[in-house]
Amino acid sequence: MKNLFFLFLLLGACSDMFPAEISPAEIKKNNLILDVRTPAEHEELALIQEHWFVPLDQLEPTSFIREHHLDGSKPLYILCRSGKRAEIAAQKFKQAGLKKVAVIRGGIIAAEKMGLPIKK
Repeated sequence: MKNLFFLFLLLGACSDMFPAEISPAEIKKNNLILDVRTPAEHEELALIQEHWFVPLDQLEPTSFIREHHLDGSKPLYILCRSGKRAEIAAQKFKQAGLKKVAVIRGGIIAAEKMGLPIKK
């Protein structure tokens, strides 16, 4: 009985697993990306590929999920300057019920260093 309980616990944990972060090199053209930097930062440097922009201090995950019809079938990747604000945003989305959320490791700084198309 004890082993069965452990197995259910393990299976439950595995079913909810999703990478907490991805490398900028893993970004694909059709990914859902949210940039949570400030307007000045976004104006200075931004991904060329399609993405949403909502500064972290204005982000309301529940409204965002509803407005953009996010049903959790596709992951949401969150970008900031280096990763700290993206982690905060990811936690907010997870608390709002969106489970497939990941931070783009190293943020826009890493994306630029890896040669991703950036608008300056």
